Amino acid sequence: MSPIEKVKPKAKSPTKIVNAISIKPSPLPEQDDDGNAVFKIQYVTTDGKQKLAPCTKTIFQQIVSNRLCADHRNNFRLRLGADNVTVSSIDRTPKPELNTVFKTVGEDDGETALVFQRHKDKSFTLKTQPQDVSPAVVEEITELIHANPEVDADDFLDGRYQITAITKKGGAEMIFVSPIAK
Repeated sequence: MSPIEKVKPKAKSPTKIVNAISIKPSPLPEQDDDGNAVFKIQYVTTDGKQKLAPCTKTIFQQIVSNRLCADHRNNFRLRLGADNVTVSSIDRTPKPELNTVFKTVGEDDGETALVFQRHKDKSFTLKTQPQDVSPAVVEEITELIHANPEVDADDFLDGRYQITAITKKGGAEMIFVSPIAK
């Protein structure tokens, strides 16, 4: 009896991944020695270095048709083929600096201010109220703000409640009032 040898599967070489902040196809495909078209892309790595790499025709067409060179909202993850040189696939990932929530002046994470909307006729509507503010304080501030329709940022209502900010948000004027008496 002959021993049966088990065939070991070939170990796949790990695909190399390159992170890029922008990509651009080369203007015209070049030709190799055999007259075949060679497609290349330029990319800028996350550390700011510009590189030139060959790519497949499919990747070249994907960049052109999807206008990836004009995509400034995403970074790119380039997967290199088995030769660790040719770009074989591209993934888009949102840029981390654009993935934050921007807050306007006067807004904070604690939501400690009462927010009123000022209308064109100088009337006010309460938009947000922190949970820890008593209804009596809200009613007092509402009366004070209705009595003083021309309030501006850093003004004090009755010398106690500060207008912390006034912003325009979506065409509406929002007034932020600190509910803590000074």
